[in-house]
Amino acid sequence: MALTGTVALNGAFNAQDTFGGKFYMTADYTGVNPYVPTVGEKLDPKAFGGSERILAAWGSGSEDGGFFVICYPSGTGYCDWYARWYISTTGAEATAVDLSAKTVKLTVISI
Repeated sequence: MALTGTVALNGAFNAQDTFGGKFYMTADYTGVNPYVPTVGEKLDPKAFGGSERILAAWGSGSEDGGFFVICYPSGTGYCDWYARWYISTTGAEATAVDLSAKTVKLTVISI
């Protein structure tokens, strides 16, 4: 599954930096319609300024407070990372919902 959400790189907020010699970037990330639960959305290191792999990723709550994102690795070592959306009031994973108008901040360290 490819990156399906949208990474917005707008203005100084999204400026890429380095962290221990690795690429570091925080960007606005918009969800998809419909969101498919249990796997999440695969994150692409190129969307965050890297070229090969994501080493670590963090999510945040949505701008309206209704959802939050947890990023998780698919395994150990160099592996794919996924963003999964959860409902703030219940903690349950979102299911078959339109997230295309919801935005969170994702922070990624990549190589």
